[in-house]
Amino acid sequence: MKKLAVTLLLTIIGATGYAQTNLGSGAYSLYEREVNINNTNEFFNLSEEEFKNIEGSPYSNDTFLKGNIYQDDKLIMKDVPMRYNSYSDEIEMKKNENDENYGALLKSPDLFVKIFNDVYIFVPKNGSTEEGGYFKILSPNDHYDLYKKTTTTFSQPYEARTTYEQNRPAKFSSTHTYYLVSKRDGKFVELPTSRSKALKVMSVKKKEVKKFMNDRRIDVSEEADLIKLVSYFNSIL
Repeated sequence: MKKLAVTLLLTIIGATGYAQTNLGSGAYSLYEREVNINNTNEFFNLSEEEFKNIEGSPYSNDTFLKGNIYQDDKLIMKDVPMRYNSYSDEIEMKKNENDENYGALLKSPDLFVKIFNDVYIFVPKNGSTEEGGYFKILSPNDHYDLYKKTTTTFSQPYEARTTYEQNRPAKFSSTHTYYLVSKRDGKFVELPTSRSKALKVMSVKKKEVKKFMNDRRIDVSEEADLIKLVSYFNSIL
């Protein structure tokens, strides 16, 4: 894991191009805020019934799973109950499994987490932590890593006004964007989910990549196939 942590750290430094926040080696608070789980429906201005009937979810897993928190290449907290919230773009965490309330992990490029098998890193944007966001590392490779950015929006419930309309419950809707991230200079390049556009991104090995797509019947709109494609692309560079 230490080797992976160092690799991730180098990628973060290259991607941001800015000085990293020094959290120090001593004890510090990892929490940015705390939330009372019983008040979450009030945040969305929903009744308890409306809150229970929300469609979709901002979580890849609704429950908190045990994970580890790393600062640079060092494990600093182990077996922490955590989950990623793509609506608020935060890593939510509990102090212990029995705690009803939860908090949000401090956003810093010095910190990354591994929740079960999922690794999330925080990358500032234009040197700003406020404008930065979390990315999930789908496939670490020798030359280009594959990152995933999930963006989730929330729609309030809609009450039908005519007999031609239907009531609609509140809803979370998510979109996913994929990036090739260069290990050399940290540059982010969006990886389109269409064959022709993906080939343009990998034009340096266009002939080989196209053959691989055809032979393996790669569907670039499928995440699992994207991972295979990026791994192959790295193997021929």
